[in-house]
Amino acid sequence: MGIQNVLEYIINKNTGIIHHVKNEIEFKLPFPMHMYFTFRNELVDVNEGVKIRGNYSGLGYSYDSADSALISAVGETLERYCSCYLDRETLIKNSFNSLVEKNIPVLDPLSITQRLNEPYEGTNLTNKEIDRDTVFNWVQANDEIHKRNIAVPANTIYFDVDEEVLLPHIRDSISTGLATGSTRLQAVENAALECIERDAIVITWLNQLSVPLIDQQTIPDESVQYYLKIANEKGFEVFFFDITTDIKIPTYLVLVRNLYNNYPYIQVGAKAHYDPLTALKGALMETLASLNLLANPNQDIAEIVDIKNTTNIKSIKDHMLYYASGNDKDAFDFLISSSTKPFNNHSEINDFEELKDKLKDMGLNLYSYDLTTEDISSLGLHVYRVLMPELAFLEITIPMLRCNRLVDAPKNMGYTPAKAFNKNPHPFP
Repeated sequence: MGIQNVLEYIINKNTGIIHHVKNEIEFKLPFPMHMYFTFRNELVDVNEGVKIRGNYSGLGYSYDSADSALISAVGETLERYCSCYLDRETLIKNSFNSLVEKNIPVLDPLSITQRLNEPYEGTNLTNKEIDRDTVFNWVQANDEIHKRNIAVPANTIYFDVDEEVLLPHIRDSISTGLATGSTRLQAVENAALECIERDAIVITWLNQLSVPLIDQQTIPDESVQYYLKIANEKGFEVFFFDITTDIKIPTYLVLVRNLYNNYPYIQVGAKAHYDPLTALKGALMETLASLNLLANPNQDIAEIVDIKNTTNIKSIKDHMLYYASGNDKDAFDFLISSSTKPFNNHSEINDFEELKDKLKDMGLNLYSYDLTTEDISSLGLHVYRVLMPELAFLEITIPMLRCNRLVDAPKNMGYTPAKAFNKNPHPFP
């Protein structure tokens, strides 16, 4: 089915998954780009007779292609739709130890990055104690590296389904590792790259690593230089940081600071990709797209004021608003004071097979789960969740400090791990 027919099927206020699409902005964007918003219909699972949760909208953006922006927005809505549709027949309710006794390959829940059990400093929040006898709902995922099926906790796969299915929680339920693709490989690959991006973000932030600051003049791309010129004209300062970890997938973080010292003060973005320039440009576009949204003169300022205190951070979006509001501006000094280096367009890993070989050598795992619903499959599309249990994980509230990579990765990269982790909330949307 052609892309136009697919879009016509998906976007229909009466019968489609997406009710409507919006690409008209009521105000002038500080950074010109194509931006699309998609809005999901209320949907019902006809087999269960219940409403499918999660009426999440989608956002897509592109420097030079309206079609790419629209497809990205649609893809984001579809991945959330599929991850909110629960097939109860696939669930296995049991404990890790019981599944092991039945000789069923199963992921040890204690190997998954999660909160520490003791209260986090300054709070009374703790992780619910789990062990290998804790009963979970499990699903059969695909072990991409060792070529086998393996049971993984359903609460690491589904995004927003009935709470009883997700209990007991191991960690926050967010969209990290969800992706839509025109092929299975594309979906799994993009989902894995997002997990690697988030791993790099958390390792860099919590350890306050002095990662290389990229010399802007060495970035060989007209669109990047175009946006740097606009940023300078509008009073924004742009920083590019190489946060690539020992996994060796090029990963970049972009920080934009408002030199006029007003709202929005600071915004960040990041991206991982085999191609370094694609990663850098993706991080820049994510940052600028967020700034465009924050520049909306019609937004509710009360919402911003509410995020003046870290205890009011209740969502990933709140992390973005916290720093956009001018809080803890010196939290980024450890990055901005880094030494500069030229942009390097070389990558050690160039495809998914090479990535899997690297992960295998490092003792890291990559599991995929097919979330594609029947209607989406009929369109030739694929939606997958990737779980990489040992990687650092981007939290909503309390950092996930039960993670060996927070110490091991900096050592492998030649850094000295932090004696105490960064207490500032991460800034990533």
